[in-house]
Amino acid sequence: MAHGPPLLEPLGYGEGHLSVREALDSAIAGLAASQFGVFTRYQATAVGCSHDFIARRMRSGAWTVVHKGVYGLAGVPDFPRKRHLAAVLWGGGCAVLSHESAGFEWSFAGCRPVEPHITTTRHLKRTPGVTVFRRHELLPQCDRVLLG
Repeated sequence: MAHGPPLLEPLGYGEGHLSVREALDSAIAGLAASQFGVFTRYQATAVGCSHDFIARRMRSGAWTVVHKGVYGLAGVPDFPRKRHLAAVLWGGGCAVLSHESAGFEWSFAGCRPVEPHITTTRHLKRTPGVTVFRRHELLPQCDRVLLG
């Protein structure tokens, strides 16, 4: 069994293949493409990005900070769905898009592309551009929908 960063072997890292940097950039680009240009620090480290690699991408301007622990690829235009997913990623695994933001995603009449509203069971510190609602319990899974 091979050892090393989780996704480097499947990405073709090694002799005659992509460099580690290219493999990591490719993995992040694929992930970000499936998430409207945003991803979390946890997701980046899960594909093998070191803290130094992340810091270099930030310094170079290839990645930008969207929220604490949430990054965006430079050059991806800003649009409501990107902001909405970034807010949900920032909120963590129990966060859901809610209120007028969710209504906008569902094209409900009268719902505008306002700053993201999320609902969570977690206690979160405020972050610019996100309105957080806290509940003791979230809706059951059967009452939630994934957009994408």
